[in-house]
Amino acid sequence: MKDALAAFYHRHRVVRPQTPPAASQTPVELVCFDMDGVLIDVGSSWVMVHKHFGVENDASLRAYLNGEFDDREFIRRDASLWLRLKPKITRNDFEAIFRVPPFMAGVERTVETLRANGIEMAIVSGGVDVMAEHVARRLGIPRVAANGFVYDAQGHITGEGVVRTPLNDKAAPVVRFAAELGIPLERVLSIGNSLPDVSMFEVAGRSIAFHPEDDYTRQHATWTIEEGPLDQILPLVLGQNTR
Repeated sequence: MKDALAAFYHRHRVVRPQTPPAASQTPVELVCFDMDGVLIDVGSSWVMVHKHFGVENDASLRAYLNGEFDDREFIRRDASLWLRLKPKITRNDFEAIFRVPPFMAGVERTVETLRANGIEMAIVSGGVDVMAEHVARRLGIPRVAANGFVYDAQGHITGEGVVRTPLNDKAAPVVRFAAELGIPLERVLSIGNSLPDVSMFEVAGRSIAFHPEDDYTRQHATWTIEEGPLDQILPLVLGQNTR
């Protein structure tokens, strides 16, 4: 599936102007975290929901990566798998699945230290928004871009998706958050672990591939951390080390 993801990314990615690498003395003012595999020790929050309902989405994942439909339709097809088993699904159902976020080791120290140093933070994830918002509340991260669902008047999902972080353009929320905060992109640092996160890397002045899943992600990051807790990023973000 990694080869299919790589082919999808290179064929369908939105190409944006790259931000020149920041000088070593340029301070970081905003850190944008991917969620799955970075803030939480889980490969995919979507897969957590599939496992809860006992379903698989391999067929629609292959079709999506082949470019047969867009992100919104991908969410719609995932939701249809769950709705066959439970016709009325509410936000509370998702809250129950994600009740205890499986945090990555070192995440709380990381966020507390960045906050103490006046650095803004955001979550930029293609994962489920309920999980992302729950993680954000628990950690005190004020900005979240993640994907989710349309709910009807009774609070049940309709099956329609809401796309805030498209897989082929994860840079879009990074650019938006930086603009809202008035922070130059050269003072942004993005952290991710897989190929779609490379677009986040390219628009940020610096980047960290954390527990990277592929060589392409490693090659396009300023720094790479192969294993261990998340708080290893702190010397890099705070400028105590250079590449």
